[in-house]
Amino acid sequence: MQIGLKMSCILFLLLVGGLTGFAQGLDYYLNSKGNDKAKGTKTDPWKTIARLNQQQLKKGDRIHFNGGDRFEGTIIVDSSDQNDLDFLSYGEGKAWIRSGNEPGMVVTSKEKIVIANLGFEGSGRKQGNTHPGVSVNFCRDIALNNLEIKRYQKAGLLLYCSSHADVKTVFAHDNGAAGILVSGEKDKSDCYDIKISYCRAENNPGDPTQLENHSGNGILVGLCRKVNVRYCVATNNGCSRNDVVNAALKTRPFTFGLVERGVDSGCN
Repeated sequence: MQIGLKMSCILFLLLVGGLTGFAQGLDYYLNSKGNDKAKGTKTDPWKTIARLNQQQLKKGDRIHFNGGDRFEGTIIVDSSDQNDLDFLSYGEGKAWIRSGNEPGMVVTSKEKIVIANLGFEGSGRKQGNTHPGVSVNFCRDIALNNLEIKRYQKAGLLLYCSSHADVKTVFAHDNGAAGILVSGEKDKSDCYDIKISYCRAENNPGDPTQLENHSGNGILVGLCRKVNVRYCVATNNGCSRNDVVNAALKTRPFTFGLVERGVDSGCN
């Protein structure tokens, strides 16, 4: 009798544990026709990024932006949020994050983050923006896929002091300092295991506030280790053809293959 009771308790705990695991993570939806007083569901979506930033995101949550819509503001993922989060478009086409003079998205000290099928647009490198487009800082296990990032004064995509990042089909153009920038802080142990593939960095003319050194790079990598850049295109960047890999400085090992380099666009 006691054995049967113990077995029943064990089965109950396993069942509850299994159900809890499957129940982890919620889906939140944003639509330009939504309402910030809504529930954030697909049929009752939120309207603004400001409302999203108020939400304390939990492990496994998925954030969906309606494809074709434009949302004003900066997506912020910080210490108030948990790990294992997805940020995606749903429906047809990309949703666009228009952040004006601010960054489009800032992710700090997180693990297992997916950012996919979104567009980010600043006000322009000479029109008031002073930030990167998508800034990923001190993160691990990051997937960035099918993003378009444009009109930011600094890098379109910044990976800073992060590791185990997979960057695919990112189109970074018309930014200032670089299309894609990967960097550590002090030495090559700060940033490692980075894969960049099938990306395009085009027409990133330069940071107008950077007067003491060159800028306007396609894909710029430094203070890293185990970085692989392949099947990428970098063209029409900067005043000195800083397209790809001139910044493999202090980066070991660094590998790249089938990277097309274009001509410089001059300073505009």
